[in-house]
Amino acid sequence: MDQVHRKVFDTVFGQSTGKPPSVMSLGIAVLDLLSLACSTKPLLLLLDDGQWLDSTSVAVIGFAGRRLAGSSVKLVVALRSGVASEFDTAALPALPVRALPDEEARRLLDLRHPGLDTRVRRLMLDQARGNPLALLELPAHLHVGHPGTSGRGTCRPARCLSATAGAPASAAGVRHPDRGAR
Repeated sequence: MDQVHRKVFDTVFGQSTGKPPSVMSLGIAVLDLLSLACSTKPLLLLLDDGQWLDSTSVAVIGFAGRRLAGSSVKLVVALRSGVASEFDTAALPALPVRALPDEEARRLLDLRHPGLDTRVRRLMLDQARGNPLALLELPAHLHVGHPGTSGRGTCRPARCLSATAGAPASAAGVRHPDRGAR
């Protein structure tokens, strides 16, 4: 990395004093760093919960992200649907991640949690509403010993769903539209 870009990072990370760099200066330094990082093999950048990033970070990520087309660097930013984000205006490509169709949701639940009691399985599918994360996580909140669960337990889905509400998140500025009631 050249000295100019190194100085930008040193300033940003508090290793050097000086005037904070502009978004463009930092964005160019980030592109230089990514270019070095992908010089021998492709690079995938995954940023989760992008809706919580500050506006300057989003501006730098957006600046770099818009210039990655055709490179061996790919960027995916996961955003929670229904939450405003600085990425809303970042002009990055978007790919909506939708809820799983019923049959795929059943298949995922059966694959990852075989042997669930029929009533508990139905409850899981109803509560998850096609949300893959919920389908994977809700059964982990079963409590052993409840009669309706073939000895495995009973579910307390409301507590678990509050942690997974809105997921699956969206990717690269992607929004997960609310599925609504069935």
